[in-house]
Parts: sequence; C-alpha cells; structure tokens
Amino acid sequence: MSKETKKFKDLNEDEKNVLTSIIFILIFISFLIYIGVSKLIEAKKEQEESMKIVLVTEPGRYFTAVNCVKNYLSTIRSGNTENILLLLNEEFKEQNRINANTLKNYIPKFDPNYIYDYVGEEMYQHRISKNVVEYYILGRIKKSQMDEEATYTDYDITVILYEDKFLYSIKPGIGGLYDEQK
Repeated sequence: MSKETKKFKDLNEDEKNVLTSIIFILIFISFLIYIGVSKLIEAKKEQEESMKIVLVTEPGRYFTAVNCVKNYLSTIRSGNTENILLLLNEEFKEQNRINANTLKNYIPKFDPNYIYDYVGEEMYQHRISKNVVEYYILGRIKKSQMDEEATYTDYDITVILYEDKFLYSIKPGIGGLYDEQK
C-alpha cells in the first residue's frame, strides 16, 4: 500500500488554494502564539520588577506612608492601648507575643510636655502582592518644646498598605529592607 504524494506543481488550482490557505493559517497561528508568549514573558518580568525593593520617589506615596506613621505616633501619645494594638501588624504582634501588658516594650515613650513629629528621610517600597505594599521608612522622631531646640531620635518603621481595603498596619523596624540588599 503505497501512498502517492504530489508535488505542488502537479496539484490542480483548488488543491493549491487549500494548501496555501493551510500554510497561511499555520503561519498566522504561529505568529499569534509568539505574540502571546512574548506578552506573558513581559508581564512576568514586570511583575518580578515590581516585587523588588525600590526607592520611593513619588511624593504622593511618600506622604501617604509618612502620614500613617504620624497617625500611629499620635495614637501612641493618646495612650489608648486598644487602638495602638489595632494599628500594629498582626504578624508582628504574633511573632513578638505582644498584648496589652507587653505593648510598652515595643512602642516609643513620649513625654506629655513635648510636641512630637515624624520626619521620613528615605523610603523604600516592596510590593508583596497586587494589593499589598510595604513601605520601609528610614526617619526620625522630632521632639520639641517652645523655646528649646528640637532633638531627633532615629526611628525606622514599616508601613503595610492594603490598597484594596484602604487600610494600613505598622511594624516597628524595617525587617524586609535589609534582607533583600544582602
């Protein structure tokens, strides 16, 4: 049982048209597959790039994160333990076994006779997922009182923004920043 194969020149017009159409369709499908794979590779590279820790240069993000820290420090000054615990990151509280009795070991102490402010000097961003971003802020707490020169205390902090829920939580310190830079 031998099967005859015809050469292109031996085909009639209809057979040539069908063969040409099949070749064109295969080339077109190959082109679509190439474009699809290229877009997937590009999207994966963009996602990997966005997951890196990068210096924040956008003022809006900077002021949002620093205002979260200022609100946190204001809550500490108010002395409301329940609200302070609400602002602290759940993972941070679990790792350090923080509760109302041990909280004072993890938050700054403020003298009620002074005015406090937070000055963020440098901030890095680390996208954890599509809707969660950690901001590592290297900064200082400014302590001032009328007729006295202000003093500064280094205070680095992590703000976790949950963009889809418009919420944030706080982790004292900047754990993730130095992990990636090693």
